[in-house]
Amino acid sequence: MNTRTAKFFIVALLFCVGLTSVSAREPGWTADDAATLSTLVANGQYGRVTSLWIERHGEVLYEQYFNGGDAMTHHNMRSAGKTVTGMLVGMAIADGYIDDVNVNAADYFEELKPFANDDPRKQDIRLKDLLTMSGPLECDDWNNFSRGNEERMYLVEDWSKFFWDLPIKNRPSWEIPEDDGGFGRLFSYCTAGVQLAGEIVERVTGRTAPEYAAQRLFAPIGIDNPRWNFAATGKAHLGGGLELMTADWARLARLYVNAGKYVDTKVVPESWIAASLTDYVRVDENTNYGLLWWRPRYRVDIESFSANMMNGSGGNRVYALPEFGVVIVISKNDFRDREAHPKSDRLFAEILTRLGLD
Repeated sequence: MNTRTAKFFIVALLFCVGLTSVSAREPGWTADDAATLSTLVANGQYGRVTSLWIERHGEVLYEQYFNGGDAMTHHNMRSAGKTVTGMLVGMAIADGYIDDVNVNAADYFEELKPFANDDPRKQDIRLKDLLTMSGPLECDDWNNFSRGNEERMYLVEDWSKFFWDLPIKNRPSWEIPEDDGGFGRLFSYCTAGVQLAGEIVERVTGRTAPEYAAQRLFAPIGIDNPRWNFAATGKAHLGGGLELMTADWARLARLYVNAGKYVDTKVVPESWIAASLTDYVRVDENTNYGLLWWRPRYRVDIESFSANMMNGSGGNRVYALPEFGVVIVISKNDFRDREAHPKSDRLFAEILTRLGLD
């Protein structure tokens, strides 16, 4: 997503129905639900879906593949992989390599100093600013004119230097002031910042991100064949270059539904999950952002919940709904479809309806 209009890709997920009580009705799923959903997807109702996975409380209710995909297909879910980079940060903190998310990011890049366009505010950029897309640098993938747009980053070899050499963003007086929603932060979608967060993990652990992920995250949950995309320098693309099978994306989301556990093995610290699924910055009137997790709001009966979401261009989505024990994976190839995300929103709404959660 690299256009300004993409900023509004999330449709208001406010599904209000007259259920007596969400807790009084056990969500259901029938063979008819599965058949109807398969027909809708196969007919292109929700775009070019390649796989769809729905599970509840660890039971896979629906697993189907479309448009040439199958169970062994590795899906590059694009920016959904950013959330995995956030998981690696959390594990590096748990392993004692990083104190916390408030460390100064610039301290890990002494060899690149002095930075171009140097400014004291660069020294105050925290790891948390990178994980919440709310730093002060002029980095906006949703603005084609932005100096920090990810497409410009891909044109140079050293992505860390690219980030640190960016100027401080300007907020001209004639623009309508942005509403920060009371968070004290302003959202600016910045792939380069996520790449830098992953680079910090590599520097503190002494391992490449793929190596650290394989040992610390993937192996314990049974992911044994991840595929990464790499820059010319050999650095893994940590802002959208991870390819996994559909079941693997579901395993990662399941950790956030099961308080960090995979079966009986504790993998992701529960404290990191709680921190990640907390609102830190406002994206728009219906969506907040956690630590590399999207947090669009939706409503069940009279209660409002956040649909924790890994999100990637083309309408790719991975949802973790711990309130209901639900994991949903939607992989798609709608990379040039302006309606890719609204179609995924509608598919998500359809799934909630058929689970009895609308």
